[in-house]
Amino acid sequence: METYYIATSGSDDDPGTQDQPFATLTRARDAIRERRATGELGNVPVVVTIRQGRYRITESLTLTAQDSGTAGAPVTWQAASGEEVFLGGGVSLTGWQPVTDGVVRSRLPPEARDHVRQIELRAHGITDFGTVAPGERRAELFFDHRYLTLARYPNHDWLRIAAVTEEAKAARPISDPKRPSLNRHEGPFNYDGDRPGRWSAADDVWMHGYWFHDWSDEHQRVSRFDTAAKEVWPESPYHRYGYKEGQRYCFLNLLEELDEPGEWYLDRETGILYLW
Repeated sequence: METYYIATSGSDDDPGTQDQPFATLTRARDAIRERRATGELGNVPVVVTIRQGRYRITESLTLTAQDSGTAGAPVTWQAASGEEVFLGGGVSLTGWQPVTDGVVRSRLPPEARDHVRQIELRAHGITDFGTVAPGERRAELFFDHRYLTLARYPNHDWLRIAAVTEEAKAARPISDPKRPSLNRHEGPFNYDGDRPGRWSAADDVWMHGYWFHDWSDEHQRVSRFDTAAKEVWPESPYHRYGYKEGQRYCFLNLLEELDEPGEWYLDRETGILYLW
């Protein structure tokens, strides 16, 4: 039997032995492929043993037919006996600092200013900040195995589309000859209240909503607000079904709404992450 070892203290330049383990799973896979190609392995079982620790996975470990064993000579991937192995795609963030920038503090809610901490992602090797919307490379933050909430308004409920003006319906109608009574349209729509008046400095605001049907939600980036008319303009492309009065939604990614523990905000221009 052939055994390869992987450890957090290892190096992919090492031979993968117990005393000189590899550092990554992909290196162990490639080593097995290389020795099989030369015939060195023969028809013997292969075991890849991963030692205790946390391993950051930056790409998927892809195993194909060439990585399979046989009934008599299987290839086994396993954690070392009695040891806990954690594989994750995230980065551990350490070195959080208080927020001292006066402009940033002025945008934070007063109750949050002394609780929010910041960290520079580029200093941790993170340059791809992902996006707010799921389905792509969505940025996510976890603490103590708990999924944290992107700063939003309202915190725990939904807003409702206050109205859709006749001008908006006429300007951007969606034609549906089978269901003309739907009266769908492509933004803008009206909101209630004056909350967006606080967000004049925000330039990466998103919305999450069930814009027409309660079974079809979507994230939409905000193009602009008209606070005088109390209108919000979604950024194109618009929701496929349009927007309808009374449907539920919330605003996301607002430093000004980072107002309770567990909320966070990412400034994609500076690469600074803020967390209460």
